[in-house]
Amino acid sequence: MNFTLKELVEYKSQAESRLNEDASDDVQELALVAEALLKGKVDQAARFKAGLERHIEDAKKSLEGLELMLERTESLMREAVLLAPDLRLEGETYTFRMQKNSRASLVIQDESQIPDSYRRVSVSVAFPFVESEAQFWAGAILKRPVEMSSQEGDFFSRLSVSEEEREKLRQAIVFSLDRRAIEGVLKESPEKFAPNAVLERGSHLRVDAGKKKQRLLAEVS
Repeated sequence: MNFTLKELVEYKSQAESRLNEDASDDVQELALVAEALLKGKVDQAARFKAGLERHIEDAKKSLEGLELMLERTESLMREAVLLAPDLRLEGETYTFRMQKNSRASLVIQDESQIPDSYRRVSVSVAFPFVESEAQFWAGAILKRPVEMSSQEGDFFSRLSVSEEEREKLRQAIVFSLDRRAIEGVLKESPEKFAPNAVLERGSHLRVDAGKKKQRLLAEVS
């Protein structure tokens, strides 16, 4: 709940005798901070704030450590399963096995080899939308018509602009791959962009209840 300074101090004074029963530790501490602030005890409130910030930083580090430990544990479990003859480790309580993901994920090996027609364009400046072609956006940014040369290369290298203008455009216009379009093409023609882009079906660790766990669950149900 959110309280104002005066509300917290009033709550504390009215419920002093029953504060431990009716209020959480957080409310009690906030009431003390509010009282200190209204009495001009700035340092006391500042120390409380600094303490909270230290606790938060410690909690973040602890969480990062736990997440890293979880990641390493799952990695060891996957490695153990892959070493098993039938890709399955069965215990009394749990069973580990590798299961194929239901959907293949796009893996880009060499982005530079994917044609520009499979890229999306986003522009980091604001102006009225007229056309969706990148050449128009380049002209709008430079405030003059921009021609495209017939030489080979990426979009920026084919623009008839100075190097200074080219660098300005590179910073303003960001190309990113249209992964959905590429995935759609690869579903029909898997070799279209190989080996630069392929569809791979990865796997994830699945933990199932073992025989003992199943018996326990059956007894509960």
